[in-house]
Amino acid sequence: MIEENIVPPIQVSVLHPAFQEVEESWEQSGEAVWKYSLHFSHTCGMTEGKGIMITWKVPILDILYRWHPVCGTDRFLKADWDSPLRTMNAVSAPVVCMINGEDENRFTAALSETQKIVYMGAGVHEEDGTLLFDVTINAAELEKEETYDIILYISREKIKLWQILDRVRQWWELENMVFPMTVPDFARYPMYSTWYSFHQDISDTRLEEEAARAKKLGFSTIIVDDGWQTNDHNRGYAFCGDWEPQPEKFPSMQEHVERIHQMGMKYMIWFSVPFLGIHAKRWKDFSDKIIWFDESRQAGVLDIRFPQIREYLLQFYKRAVAEWKVDGLKLDFIDEFYFRSDTAAEKEGITCRSVQEALELLLTEVTAELKKYNPDIMIEFRQRYIGPGIRPYGNIFRVSDCPESGSTNRLGIVDLRMLSGSTAIHSDMMMWNPDEIPEDIAIQLQNSIFATPQISVCLESLSDRQRQTLVFWMKFCEEHMELLQKAQIMPQEAGYLYPVVRTKTEREELAAVYAPDKVITLDPAVGKHTIIWANKSEYAFIRMEYSCSVHICIRDCLGEVTEDKKLIMTECQRLPVCPGGLLEISS
Repeated sequence: MIEENIVPPIQVSVLHPAFQEVEESWEQSGEAVWKYSLHFSHTCGMTEGKGIMITWKVPILDILYRWHPVCGTDRFLKADWDSPLRTMNAVSAPVVCMINGEDENRFTAALSETQKIVYMGAGVHEEDGTLLFDVTINAAELEKEETYDIILYISREKIKLWQILDRVRQWWELENMVFPMTVPDFARYPMYSTWYSFHQDISDTRLEEEAARAKKLGFSTIIVDDGWQTNDHNRGYAFCGDWEPQPEKFPSMQEHVERIHQMGMKYMIWFSVPFLGIHAKRWKDFSDKIIWFDESRQAGVLDIRFPQIREYLLQFYKRAVAEWKVDGLKLDFIDEFYFRSDTAAEKEGITCRSVQEALELLLTEVTAELKKYNPDIMIEFRQRYIGPGIRPYGNIFRVSDCPESGSTNRLGIVDLRMLSGSTAIHSDMMMWNPDEIPEDIAIQLQNSIFATPQISVCLESLSDRQRQTLVFWMKFCEEHMELLQKAQIMPQEAGYLYPVVRTKTEREELAAVYAPDKVITLDPAVGKHTIIWANKSEYAFIRMEYSCSVHICIRDCLGEVTEDKKLIMTECQRLPVCPGGLLEISS
């Protein structure tokens, strides 16, 4: 059915072998937004093959790049025979944006289905110069559904990428009744992580000594990663699953956490949620309740469709918060919860057939239980498991592991910020060689400036200049938190991986410049401008709409002032800058 006076923007083909009947309707919102609703009924009881297929075409006109939540550095158009994107509750999110060379949306498609496994194709159809879109949901995902509803959201609004993604985010929140987990203020302050600096070689004494150093430098929280539960230092998962503090390392976890709290720091602890290693005490008890066995990790992925498995996991998180008094959990690897080819769909004792549904049950139980003991509990998830269905259960989304790669951190942060609303976004842990120069340390920190910085270096080994650089930029992050983390992020040149990223309030604007020879246009209506110089060029090109008298202050990577003066700004002016430093211009 097509509502009167609505002209569909595309011709859609729908195949539905999993259901006998389908009803369709179009709804238009404004001039360039449509919602295409499908209601399937009378299930056919299929268990194999494709259950629903939705396809359409769009002419390739003024389209240069393709964006999706985990595209990373690959923003290029693909052929229609390329592998489709796969989304589910714990992997990515069902949205694809086609943009032009000026970061403007030309066609965005999003789905209301954020829990089930969905395959989304969006590639060039060679025969006629169109983009062929296809959405597939396999019959196994729909087997237990007597009826099924899905909505396709389409936008041809000529707005920036960050604007259309924020509208998709808002639509998900309204359509799917997504209530994001509240973010406590302390989740946005700089955090120290033990992973890159210590890996598994940790103990209560070592961490308390490092926490004391971290507190003096301005860190608010210590995140204790892998190693607290094992003496094994092989970085595998064969010993995961019992989640007992290793007694030689942590004779009393509760007392250890209390000593950290007495320093004035918060405490978060890591759990590898899905893995049960072959050396765990409970391996024999639960080895028949796994989704699959990962030979490389020497661990099984627990089958959370069993209620006793969910209860088993919940007890550990409850103990950490209720007894040890930790302030947050780093829940890792939940994107491993999905069927493999040899996973049995039916098992005696499971309470739901879908692993994604079981994951939602687990996360609902975990957050509800932990909030009883700490209403401000912090829960961190890592990039890939960052979709709208995860936001009610985690208030920190962190960039995926990218040691010493500032550019990857920047890319991940911007992509997360555009789609995550109020959820706190964190950088991956930053590390560097002990002999690294301060300028390059500063540039790495600047690449993560629009997120909460996580740092993982041995603080005792920092040189004086390295320490001064770190302290200056962490303090800068705190002092400009509203502008850096809460104001709307406005990245530029998505196809070139965001060489300039901006934020702005009524009184102040900030631009981080990651590539040389960029002309930065300033808004004369804003009284203060801060330009973060995250590249090695020694000159910035600044453009004002008209000549005016300004005050400029140039700082180097350590925060020290190298020049402070008044000058008359011309329409476009070349100003000296310091690599890894910043330029402040005020009227």
